Amino acid sequence: MTIELNDAELVRQIGSGRDREAELFRRMAPRIRLYGLRYLRDENASDDLTQPVLMTAIEALRAGRLREPEKLA
Repeated sequence: MTIELNDAELVRQIGSGRDREAELFRRMAPRIRLYGLRYLRDENASDDLTQPVLMTAIEALRAGRLREPEKLA
């Protein structure tokens, strides 16, 4: 039986060195894409936005640079 972590716990685990980046990407990519569509109003631009945003977030989590990582979601 697998217990699904909530977003805040997932973020904390990445910050503590656990390998959960793929799960974060799976959860957050659609949200970021929708954000991009809302504000950029362009599908290609929204798709182009997703990867750099997620990479920046993961790098910040790994380095412990987010003051309130549980608010990332």
